[in-house]
Amino acid sequence: MNQRPSPPPPSDDDALSADLMQTVFDPLKSGANVSQGPAATQIDFAVLEAELYSPQRRLPHAKLIVLDDHSASEGEVIRIRKRTLSIGRTQGDLTIESDLEMSGAHAVLECRSDEGHFRWRLTDLGSTNGTFVRVAKAPLTDGRELLLGLQRYRVELREADEVTQSVMAKKGVRVFLDGAVGAPPVSQALRLVNTSDARDVYTLKSPRGMLGANPKRCSVVIDDRCLDAEHARLVYKRGRWQIEDQQSLNGVWVRVRSVWLDEHAEFQLGEQRFRFNAPTRVA
Repeated sequence: MNQRPSPPPPSDDDALSADLMQTVFDPLKSGANVSQGPAATQIDFAVLEAELYSPQRRLPHAKLIVLDDHSASEGEVIRIRKRTLSIGRTQGDLTIESDLEMSGAHAVLECRSDEGHFRWRLTDLGSTNGTFVRVAKAPLTDGRELLLGLQRYRVELREADEVTQSVMAKKGVRVFLDGAVGAPPVSQALRLVNTSDARDVYTLKSPRGMLGANPKRCSVVIDDRCLDAEHARLVYKRGRWQIEDQQSLNGVWVRVRSVWLDEHAEFQLGEQRFRFNAPTRVA
C-alpha cells in the first residue's frame, strides 16, 4: 500500500513565520500608519512607489496599446519586456494582417541609451505609407508629410517670387498675405499639397497663420469635419517654418524616419494607431 511521503520537519523560518511573519498584499499601504505622530515625516507614496517598483539594473519595461477602432484610449495592451519590438502586416513580433496600408515589415521600437538615459526610439523600416507620430510642435522641411484630419499633406517650400508666379498660372491655389503688420517677409512660402488631390493646395506667405475649419479665425481654411476650428498654428521663425498643435482633438501627425519617443507618445502605422508609455531611466 502506497503511503504519502511525510512532510519535512519544520524549519526555523516556519517557526518564525507562525509567530512573527505576516505577508501583506500592499506593503505601501500597510506602512502608511507606521509614523502618525506630530513629528512624523509626510510620505509621498506615489513617489515612493515609483522608486520601489522601478528596476535598477535591467531595461525598463514599456507598454504599447494597439488602439481599438473608434477609440482614442482603449485597446489591446502589450507589455514590452525585451529590447526591441518589430511591427508589420506580415512580419515582426506584432503583426496586423488586416491592415493593407501597413507594410510587411513596417517599423521597430528599440530601447537604447541616450545621453545617460534609457529611451525608446521608433524607426521606420522603409515602409510604403510611412510612420507618423503625434506632435505638439515640429519643424516643417521640404517634402515632409503631415496627417491633418482625414487627409495627408505634403510640405513644399518655395521661394516667394516663385510662388507668386505659380499662383498666376494655376487655379485652385489660395495665397494668404495676412501676416502681422510690420512683420519681416518670409524668404520661403509654405505650401500644403493634398497628396490625394494635387489641385488642393494651400499657400502661406505671411510669417504666421492659423490652420483650421473656422474661416473667420484661420488663414488656411480646410473643410474637414475632423479638424478643429483652430487646429494648428503655422509659424516662420529663425529662417524656418514650424507647425504647432493648438490642443486639437485629433492632433497633428508628422511622418518620420526615426525619432526618440517621450514617456507618453502616439504613432500611426498604416491605418492603425498606437499609444506608447515607457518611463525613462538613468542607464
